[in-house]
Amino acid sequence: MLGDKAIGRLTTTASYMMLRSQRPEPGPLASFLHHESDAKQYTTRINPRAVSWNTYGSGVVISALAPGIRYDLCDAEDESGEATLWLRESYRGSRGFGSWATVEYAPNSTEYEVTTYGDRDLWAEASNAWLHWCSLGQPTRDRFGLTVSATGQSIWLDVPANIIA
Repeated sequence: MLGDKAIGRLTTTASYMMLRSQRPEPGPLASFLHHESDAKQYTTRINPRAVSWNTYGSGVVISALAPGIRYDLCDAEDESGEATLWLRESYRGSRGFGSWATVEYAPNSTEYEVTTYGDRDLWAEASNAWLHWCSLGQPTRDRFGLTVSATGQSIWLDVPANIIA
């Protein structure tokens, strides 16, 4: 505590301690696809296998700059090496109304098909946040910190003055 602020470094995750409001909408992935006929498609050169919240540090930046997105990377069952990255908004009720995206991975490909629906382009948000993390030099989680005050919160890199979100 420093005056009316709490300042500290991020050290590890506590995903087992999610608040009820942070818990994702339950249900099978396919049940989150709705309005498929209204979805947009485009291609990206960013490998969806690289964009991961699991990388030690990238999850901090992606979660800060692209909040409320749940992701799953599902490998094809036929052992082809193909995979689908599923992105969806995680608030209650998002199954029928939230934004979603899928990104198709194929080995040896340099372009990947994106399908997106909703007010938010979840792939654009997540991949831009991941690229920002890369531009920062791919810092590890222990280099990030959090400042919380009565007026809000901020996430910073290395020192509290270096705010990233």
